[in-house]
Amino acid sequence: MARFLEVSLERVSIFNTKHLYRYVDQNEFDFIKKHRIIYSHNIIGTYFTTFFTNSKDDAHQYLRIKKEQIYRVGGFPISYVLSLLKPHDLRKRYFLLKGYVQPIRKTIGGADEYLVKIPIPILKPYNYIYNLDSQQWVKI
Repeated sequence: MARFLEVSLERVSIFNTKHLYRYVDQNEFDFIKKHRIIYSHNIIGTYFTTFFTNSKDDAHQYLRIKKEQIYRVGGFPISYVLSLLKPHDLRKRYFLLKGYVQPIRKTIGGADEYLVKIPIPILKPYNYIYNLDSQQWVKI
């Protein structure tokens, strides 16, 4: 069940959803736009969270991400990501719940954090990425 932090016309934050989101900077956004995949340069894999927000400040506060990460990618239903991993035995190796992201300053919040070790293709339903600065959708 989703827990809401705040809902207003300007700001929405939901701690745990059934979807995966990634908050990225301009360089990673450009990579996603060019290659139409989400795949971190981190050799371990790509981190995702179940935390949804349209607020850069909330993303920084509750996920401990840098303020330069101004784009929200997703949400991809967890079931969609799992469907990319067949047979089922691959799921244990390539889709891992890493734990819970603790917020800054010991406030309530945070969210589940997943590590995905495969590229996630950007398909038609996910052709848009949200810019947290401009509060606008960007087509990729």
